[in-house]
Amino acid sequence: AMQAANSGDALKVEQHLARFQAMKTELAAAISGLQEQSPADLLYLDRLVVQEREIQAALENARGDKLAAVSLAREASALEGEMPFSFGPPFVDLPSAEYLGELLLDTKNYPEAADAFETQLERSRQKANALLGLAHAQSGIGREAEARYTREKLDRIRAGADASVKQTE
Repeated sequence: AMQAANSGDALKVEQHLARFQAMKTELAAAISGLQEQSPADLLYLDRLVVQEREIQAALENARGDKLAAVSLAREASALEGEMPFSFGPPFVDLPSAEYLGELLLDTKNYPEAADAFETQLERSRQKANALLGLAHAQSGIGREAEARYTREKLDRIRAGADASVKQTE
């Protein structure tokens, strides 16, 4: 769905979203049919709600409705932020605050993008994509010294990474 959205193929995103929603409904029914539901199962369903909002945001973005995309991504980020930190941050495939930040960068809303990336960094410390996004947002609002510091932090992280995971901007 996200690849289709990044390609601007709204029809394909709609198809993936419909399939995702059908599978989510089936899974929810299966979990509710269990005699005893584990907290992990229920948390997994919460995770799927976050992912659904992200796919909906991607669909709106592919359709060209940036405001609706940002609104849905903001909702996904709020939902993820409400998830409990059982044994560390909740696992969501695409961190929602980071995705919100990326959408806000696309709309050149740099102050809110910086806030979104900072939120992501509170949820998952030193995340490279969030640091990179934050640096772009900081540059966009003219906070060059902070952007330089953020990039230097990212460079230090990358320097210590295994060769197989090193990335370039």
